[in-house]
Amino acid sequence: MSWINKRIIYDFLIISLISVFLLTLVNFFFVYYSPILIKILPSQVTRSISPCYRTLFHHDQESLEKTNFVFGDSHSEGMGDEFLDGDNEYGIFNKLQNISTSELIFGRSGYGNIGTSVEFEQCYSLLSTYTKLDTSVIDKYDVTLVFYEGNDLNNNLVEINSDVNKLKYNLRFFFPIYDFAYRENIRVAKILYRRLMNTTIKSASNKPMLYPVTTSGIQLDRYPQSAATELSSIELDKSLSILFLALENIKRVLPEAESFTILYLPSVVSSYLFEGEIRVKSYSDDSEYFTTDKEFNSNRHDLILDLIKSEAQTAGWYVCNTTPNILKYTNNGIAVHGPRDWKHFNKAGYTLIVQAYKDCLGSM
Repeated sequence: MSWINKRIIYDFLIISLISVFLLTLVNFFFVYYSPILIKILPSQVTRSISPCYRTLFHHDQESLEKTNFVFGDSHSEGMGDEFLDGDNEYGIFNKLQNISTSELIFGRSGYGNIGTSVEFEQCYSLLSTYTKLDTSVIDKYDVTLVFYEGNDLNNNLVEINSDVNKLKYNLRFFFPIYDFAYRENIRVAKILYRRLMNTTIKSASNKPMLYPVTTSGIQLDRYPQSAATELSSIELDKSLSILFLALENIKRVLPEAESFTILYLPSVVSSYLFEGEIRVKSYSDDSEYFTTDKEFNSNRHDLILDLIKSEAQTAGWYVCNTTPNILKYTNNGIAVHGPRDWKHFNKAGYTLIVQAYKDCLGSM
């Protein structure tokens, strides 16, 4: 019996080693051909592996001879109702017609200005060296930073204390299949645990909510993001200095760009007209909303925009402000967010942004 047990253990080890070897080969095959595979696999795969692969997910697979390197947050990725609906022209850069550039997007959902510049520095060399993405053909390039007034500055204050784990970046990039399996197992385990514990998620709809209504009669479906109204003057200055440092870092790693553009997107509150006090999204752990008013949000919007324009002029960046296009539209009672996602622009909103972006490119 002992001989049989040893034989079973031996066979099991051999099979395990062969399986790991074959899976690793498949894993490296995936890495190399990821520019093709990412496009045909379910989006859940991209969400569960290294964020570097999100650049490939958003790439239009056109020639990179003329490239637009894009930095930013979830708006640069085109998050919103269009993306949720599976619209192929979701977001900003999928709507650009008759533009000879192909975008490489290093903006990520939930990232601030530090995170997106770090993402480029960590991911670009990996993608260009170890995948079929042919960056050697790049002849000319531009740089666009999508700056969102709503929470980018809040995120900067969180990211300032974050360390870059280069080893983790590399491991997640080179072993996406193992990474996916690990994270899926964790996700399923959490679901099973909640079911076993009979935990339920309490619906917030049971509580009376006083969501804002615009002067043109648009009813918002949640507390909207504002122009960083919750930040103190000191916090605002500190966060803006982080943005300006990110601008320097981007110019340092991409010094030969033909143009450097900041695409300025207003917060949800700055996209509409309100009267009086406004309950806005809070980023404090102690509160669900923060109370501001029309005047303070408007003044904070103008201050942020003016400070960015002043720094941009010195640093060699062009600021493209999309706010006037959006306000002109919403004053007619048409929403540029929702109806499901009130943190990101909908098709109407992104279309207005694209129009403003094209006008800016034409005037540069």
